[in-house]
Amino acid sequence: QESLVIKIFGSRSFVSFVVLFLAVFATIIFIWLIFPKEPAPVSLRILGDSFSGYSTFRDPDFKEALKKSQIGLTYEDELDQAKRAEELKSGKADLILTTLDQFIRQSTYSSGKIVGLIDRSNGADAVLLNTPKYPNLNSLEDLQQFIKIENSQGRKPNIALAQNTPSEFLAFMLTTKEHFKLSDFQIINKKDAKEVWQYLTQLQDAPVAVLWEPYVTQARKQGYTVVFSSKEKPRVIIDVIVASNKSIDSKSDNISKLLEIYYNRIHERIFDPSLMDRQISKDDKNLSSEDAKAIRESIQFFTLPQSHHWLSKNKPEEKIKYIISLLNLVGKPPQESQKFFQPQELQQFYQPATAAKNVEKLHDSCKTTSGNNIDEFKEICKFFRLLDVTKKPKIGEVKFDERSGKLKDQSKQILDELVEVIEVYDPKTVAVKVTGHASGSQGSSLNNKLSKERAKVVGQYLKEQLEKYNIKDEGKSVWYPLGKVPPDDPLQSRAEIRLIPRQ
Repeated sequence: QESLVIKIFGSRSFVSFVVLFLAVFATIIFIWLIFPKEPAPVSLRILGDSFSGYSTFRDPDFKEALKKSQIGLTYEDELDQAKRAEELKSGKADLILTTLDQFIRQSTYSSGKIVGLIDRSNGADAVLLNTPKYPNLNSLEDLQQFIKIENSQGRKPNIALAQNTPSEFLAFMLTTKEHFKLSDFQIINKKDAKEVWQYLTQLQDAPVAVLWEPYVTQARKQGYTVVFSSKEKPRVIIDVIVASNKSIDSKSDNISKLLEIYYNRIHERIFDPSLMDRQISKDDKNLSSEDAKAIRESIQFFTLPQSHHWLSKNKPEEKIKYIISLLNLVGKPPQESQKFFQPQELQQFYQPATAAKNVEKLHDSCKTTSGNNIDEFKEICKFFRLLDVTKKPKIGEVKFDERSGKLKDQSKQILDELVEVIEVYDPKTVAVKVTGHASGSQGSSLNNKLSKERAKVVGQYLKEQLEKYNIKDEGKSVWYPLGKVPPDDPLQSRAEIRLIPRQ
């Protein structure tokens, strides 16, 4: 029998080798089966467009950071907002990047929820005039007169924009501000700002166009005139991250981890803006560092605490109502818009991510690890110490009319913006000081009374929104005037808001 084996398999040494090989192979398989294996990477597919505010999601370093957390990211441009929403609804896309108005107009709320905020446009979207073919159009007044003449002769001038984008929404806002109607124009519809810019510079037969960055910056450099931009409405065009309901159910931990890594990079870039400038330049190699800086300054990126606060404090309700009112005004009502007016149902339209809920825990971790070199807390801890409050920096100022202690609507808007700034900082370590001032044009007793009244009214307004913060107010009469401003100038009638260390 032994000789038969040898005849079949060869010598004894060969048989021994085969047996040893099989034993080693079986041992490897056994070890592979019983020992825990590293989980397979989870792939997330995101759809967006070429907007510079989305550059982080296209950045190779960001994708590499995600890989370390076992997350694979595929980012694709889908310029058609309706298709973007459909991909989310069908579950083919895990997340989409879009604007709040498109979230509403495309009925995205029926198939996904807002899980994070990216930015607010602060000049990144703009209406342009002064094309080479129409060099005499330098203002909205010039444009209104031009439209009147053209329409009286039965002509409609061209306007180039990308429909279903922030460009169209900015045009809607201009409609409510000036004697300007999209119906007075022949709309030259393009897919995105890049195509609009190419049309504007090559054909030059549109007297007006609406663009977004980086093309706004390029247009300014070539002599075009910006006559209206999102800088005049910086809190309306808001870019959001929307996750599909399917992905929220099946990949919630991965989405939260993606958001955590994303916001950590944003904090790092707020601490060192040059990092964002380089990122934008790398994303579009045609941009200079100066262009990248201009673009970055036209975008107000949300930090994780700001995003968490905005979503958890029902702030979308205010924006949603404004957007729907505007869409109704211009004849573009969203589907099922009545749902947005029911406060008890609003919660279903957005969902703070798990990462955002951990802000306080992260901040506590900073307190205990700030002296250690721990990479995972390095940038987030820097962010919470951005402001050296020992220098008592002035973070805001509101104006009053002479002899008045009443807040104007414009002043209330400024204070609302300051609330979001203040809420980033720990109320246990930071206090708010409001100082009222008066001009020297009135008697001393009236000045003293007015300055105290101004400080008190501002302090009370802030206290209503910042319940956890210690807010102090005091009047300084005329004793601390603004430099290089006459003592009796109405500009002296003001209240200053500063952050100070809490005692």
